[in-house]
Amino acid sequence: MSALVIAVAVMATPASVAAGYYYLANNQTFAPFGYAGAQDIDINPELPEHGPVIRVAIAWPDTQADGPQANTFAKQIRQAFAARGLEVNISITAAQQKAASVVFNVGANTYGPFPKSRAAAGVEASISAYWLDPDTDESDLY
Repeated sequence: MSALVIAVAVMATPASVAAGYYYLANNQTFAPFGYAGAQDIDINPELPEHGPVIRVAIAWPDTQADGPQANTFAKQIRQAFAARGLEVNISITAAQQKAASVVFNVGANTYGPFPKSRAAAGVEASISAYWLDPDTDESDLY
């Protein structure tokens, strides 16, 4: 019986410590899997006054553009940028297509369209482009 208790404790302790650290420090790196966030994230917050503006255009199949899946996807995109300390402007539009796609604009540069399954590649490209822009002011992050 005690071997079972020890095995469960050994398996559950790392996840419990990571979740506790996430809740105390609000560090997205330690967020539990599947955690969507209890707070409601604004899709279009005030954008920073420095550096290039990052815009994300999500084209969703027209029959589902107003549905919860599109909004959840937009919130996930927002969280990906927020984890890096960046704010973005996100728009969701209905499109005559079978699958969702995402286009990222950083200043005058456009990346995409990416299918929904490859949106992470667009996020990484956008973040890299943002930091390569000469107008980006890093002093606000520190």
